[in-house]
Amino acid sequence: MMGVAYFGTAFASDYGVRGLIDIPVARMREDGTFTTTISHDSYAESYAITYQAFPWLEGSFRYTGIPGITVKNFGDYATWDRNFEFKAQLLKETEWLPEVAVGIRDLAGTGVFSSEYLVGTKAWNNFDFTLGLGWGRLAGEGDFKNPFSLLTPAFNSRSHDTGQGGTFSVTSFFRGEKVGLFGGVEYSFDDVPVSLQVEYNPDLHSSEIGYGLAQPASPISVGVNWQFNDDMTLSLTHQYGEHIGLRFHAYFDTTAKPLKRNPSPMLVQQKANASGQDLPDWYDTFMRSSYANGVFVESARLVPETHRAEVALNRGLFGHVSEAINHTHVQANQFLPDDIHTVDYIVKEMGLTLQTVRVPLYDKASTVGMPSQSTEVEFSTDTVLMPPRIESDEAIDFLDVYESDISLTAFVNSRFLLMDPDNPFAYQLYAGLGTVVPVWDDWNLVGIYQLNLTDNLDGNVRANDSVLAHVRTDSREYLKQTDHGFSHLYLEKRGSLTSELHSRVFAGVLEQMYSGVGGEMLYQPYDSRFAAGLSGAYVKQRAFDGSLSHRDYEVFTGFGSLYWATPWYNYDAALHLGRYLAKDLGGTFEVRRTFENGWAMGMWATLTDVPFEDFGEGSFDKGIYLQIPIGQTFAGGVGSEFRTSLRPTQRDGGARLEGYSGQLWWDTRKVRSDVLLDLY
Repeated sequence: MMGVAYFGTAFASDYGVRGLIDIPVARMREDGTFTTTISHDSYAESYAITYQAFPWLEGSFRYTGIPGITVKNFGDYATWDRNFEFKAQLLKETEWLPEVAVGIRDLAGTGVFSSEYLVGTKAWNNFDFTLGLGWGRLAGEGDFKNPFSLLTPAFNSRSHDTGQGGTFSVTSFFRGEKVGLFGGVEYSFDDVPVSLQVEYNPDLHSSEIGYGLAQPASPISVGVNWQFNDDMTLSLTHQYGEHIGLRFHAYFDTTAKPLKRNPSPMLVQQKANASGQDLPDWYDTFMRSSYANGVFVESARLVPETHRAEVALNRGLFGHVSEAINHTHVQANQFLPDDIHTVDYIVKEMGLTLQTVRVPLYDKASTVGMPSQSTEVEFSTDTVLMPPRIESDEAIDFLDVYESDISLTAFVNSRFLLMDPDNPFAYQLYAGLGTVVPVWDDWNLVGIYQLNLTDNLDGNVRANDSVLAHVRTDSREYLKQTDHGFSHLYLEKRGSLTSELHSRVFAGVLEQMYSGVGGEMLYQPYDSRFAAGLSGAYVKQRAFDGSLSHRDYEVFTGFGSLYWATPWYNYDAALHLGRYLAKDLGGTFEVRRTFENGWAMGMWATLTDVPFEDFGEGSFDKGIYLQIPIGQTFAGGVGSEFRTSLRPTQRDGGARLEGYSGQLWWDTRKVRSDVLLDLY
């Protein structure tokens, strides 16, 4: 059905948040909507990512280049600016009342786009009317006295001192001698995917004028939006009476259920007399059929006195352990002896033993109630989650019976250095060869060898002005000077010491910048939403050229961590306290939202004993975590996941080893009991 309610959900302003052209509206998107926006006009070129973090809260990160006529320092632009915006719903629309929201633009940035607003939006037939009260840039010259000045005269003064940038400018929020009105209207057609917009924006564009651009000829802008498919919109605008603008945005539903499809079977070869064991009749058929259905069953044994079987497995080619158990249970019901009534599935993930799931077998004489291979298991009342069992020596190990080939993967990938003003979108395309080689006693050798194919890093020439040890700010030198070499080459052992205590130890080339030795412990009661951990590593900085030689810098870094799987909206939180790579002391708070389909979004912030002026631009380390499913959501079946971290500024303060400081808890999220029970 076409109309304002349908088309309005897709539209973003040039600032990324839901809005008209430049001004915000009070409306929210559906919870969990992830939006990307690209816009260009004479005043700015902008790239934004926006996430509906809660049904009532929308957050956006925007990277904007402002053209310069009199000054051109940063490529083709006078400046590139990074800014955050948050908008919170205060009131939902009713028959008589508008939807109302409050927002802060440029919440933690340089203040170039600093403004705050209170805005209301009301639908009438195919029209959507918006009227707002603005502070800062959205106030323009101002229409009347700031109402907050009635509380205290301090609200009459608006500070423009942002220091190193990146901090919360609380002395500016909702301040200024005057406030201004802004507003607009959108009309959506019933039978074509098009809407028309008109807005009044009093923004004087003082920052842009300071870089040599002309003052706006009019506060009026108009635009037309064309939603050419369910997920993408193209907009053409005529802004401020003289400028033509273009905007494209796409949005994704991160809450959507993943498509289900049986994975391709895994093939195995049996060793000739490899184990020397007399295998039971059921074992070979059960193990082979489970493996052929995409599940890696590590070991199995029968416990006849209790009419149980114990099967240790990991997810194999499945995205979720429930699917793996479902497929394996079909085989168990078919091939296990008749006197076995229950199967305890010992769930393993990333080398750790996390859960035991007890599932009754079905009456073989009847197919009633028996799951098929194409259905999804639901952990119902007859399915029990228990503390993980550590398999006994009596279990028959799959790897002792079948050939275990060395894992070898070839790939082509890319990495990016974003938001360097001299080269805002630097990239490197590289080929790689990765391997995991079982060595002994659960030790594995992990190696990734990379070959640079092409890049545009020659534009990254800015001098490193960090006054701290260059623990991360030299990262571009590793990309520029490494034509080929090992990005990873280390030994690692993971395991579960008890049902609640898990560990990993590692030694070797840990990442592109560091080699070292270290470990991590995780205390995770199986049925608790809380966990705690310790991690530490002694590392030495690698040479720029990617060889196995090293530079002089070395450090011990370590953290104590607390974790909480919150009961709200799939959010998980963690707090890490300890010593960072630059030998600074402090803490990192991170929060992530993860969905069954593989999407995850999160943010982190780190404060240490490094003063803001010594940290440099950005004042403190912070950023956005993004995980996008590849294959599973878009093409069905089980795919991989693309993970990246976006920092407004990469500095040396608050820097950690990537993937080695409090990572176990995140690695095992898919099989935690709270996730299994929440999802199923």
